[in-house]
Amino acid sequence: MLCQILPLFSLAPDPQSPAPCFFAILTAEVKSPAAAMILTAVLGLTAGCERGESGRAGSSSDRGRAAILKYGCTSCHSIPGVREGNSVGPPLDRYARRPQVAETLPNTPENLRLFLLDPASVRPGTTMPDMGLSDDEARDIAAFLLGD
Repeated sequence: MLCQILPLFSLAPDPQSPAPCFFAILTAEVKSPAAAMILTAVLGLTAGCERGESGRAGSSSDRGRAAILKYGCTSCHSIPGVREGNSVGPPLDRYARRPQVAETLPNTPENLRLFLLDPASVRPGTTMPDMGLSDDEARDIAAFLLGD
């Protein structure tokens, strides 16, 4: 639970950020040895939070699932683990077992990321639109689809 809440706070005071400073909130309340022990325990619990390359909380697969929902991928695709969608695009089940990405490149995380970022550059004439994904979002969606 803390792994989901902690990213809502900044770790240092930032006048430009609307997020409250996590450490300022906690340390303002540390007035006794017991409170210091609680602070230490909270920080110890958050040490186990998995973070991706960019320091984002959660697994890349979890973030990929969230990005799939954010961008409405199930409007065209049926994606197990997210929800059943329409059949405009191909179903994306057992994606890791497919030999190719977009029937053109070997199925690797990097090639899937490239296709997600710019579908037409990988498969000219594709009906898959450019969804405006960030590099991190494309990487996370690839991790979700490939089961990483």
